[in-house]
Amino acid sequence: MRPVNSWWVRMAENKWLLVMLFALLYRQKALFSSNQNTYFLHGLAQADVGFLARDWLAMTTDPVPVFSSLVMLVMHWGNAKLFYIEYFLLLGLFAACMLGIAVFVAGGLDKKRKYLPVLFLLILLVDPMSLMTKGMAKQYILGDVLQPSVFGVFLLASIWAFLREKTYLAVLALAIAANVHPTYMLSAGVLATTYLSILVLRKREFKRAFVMALVTALLLTPTLYYVGLNFSPVDAALHTQAQHLLVDFRIPHHAKPAEWVGGRTIIQLMVICAAIYLARSSYLMPIVAVPFVVALTMTIAQWMSGS
Repeated sequence: MRPVNSWWVRMAENKWLLVMLFALLYRQKALFSSNQNTYFLHGLAQADVGFLARDWLAMTTDPVPVFSSLVMLVMHWGNAKLFYIEYFLLLGLFAACMLGIAVFVAGGLDKKRKYLPVLFLLILLVDPMSLMTKGMAKQYILGDVLQPSVFGVFLLASIWAFLREKTYLAVLALAIAANVHPTYMLSAGVLATTYLSILVLRKREFKRAFVMALVTALLLTPTLYYVGLNFSPVDAALHTQAQHLLVDFRIPHHAKPAEWVGGRTIIQLMVICAAIYLARSSYLMPIVAVPFVVALTMTIAQWMSGS
């Protein structure tokens, strides 16, 4: 039989071409759209753009100071169009991580053909229903604009690095995600705990696990301290009212399971369970399964308690 040598096979074997293709195909909205109006504000004010420094919201405590610093640096020393390039690079990192993780799981395939299923995977990632790029509770990593959540790609980079036994690179990637967007602190903590469990229970590398735990704590402590110092409740009644406004009026589509659980959720749960099954013989299985169990348990507890 003649070897298959068509252009699309050659393209599928070039992983960097696949990464660039994904980044080019993924949709970007125009600058200062959607959530950027909130997340860019402090950085633009710090860069003395217009009269934003006098804006009331810009004078409130910044919930994402690291991201705001990045925005300020781009505006000070570059052009606003650089934000498109920054987003493009993060999209490329997302595709590279997905590619790396998929190839790790499909390691038994023939070397020259192992990127073919990944091409199909990347096509799926640009699916119109966003089953593969948007998570439950209307949360997502990529979205359609550059914002702090996009740095969640470093959570995937951390998983990829850990699978390649680059432990400290995995920890650094977790720290980048959590420090740019403190919402990822919980995800980073769960992943770090999973890594430690694998090192201790499966690999018996106690010293490495101890050093990893210490480095993780050091890298995450500054942001934990900042959040605790600036956003801890100071008045119980005021805090309760703020939580009520946030959960019931501002983000019920994120915070209330009754608002987002539906048929799409069931499909995504099936996808996750299929992923756990497919990865059952590798270290990826607990890395997917543990966060899944934690998220599911906490969601059920929140739903039942009404907290």
